[in-house]
Amino acid sequence: MQRVSISPDLGQAVVFVTPLGDAHNAMESLAALQRASTFVRRELAARIRVYRIPRIQFQLDPEMLTAEAISQRRTEGEATDQGAQALTVQPCDGP
Repeated sequence: MQRVSISPDLGQAVVFVTPLGDAHNAMESLAALQRASTFVRRELAARIRVYRIPRIQFQLDPEMLTAEAISQRRTEGEATDQGAQALTVQPCDGP
């Protein structure tokens, strides 16, 4: 979980998450969280005392996905640079 946005009337809560793994795994994780939202809401009601427990909706955090994509591109770029250096710096066997 990265952050939560709650509506002014406390009726709706959007939980922004960033699952690990590729896009397919992220969508599976999001679907599982959505299926578990009623359970999470019931657990919250049992543990905290407030007048209203909001309906919970899970969403992928767009800010973290963008940061992750930038980081991945940077890592891939560094790997490409290292591969290019390996190609250009080769010992020669001859005199």
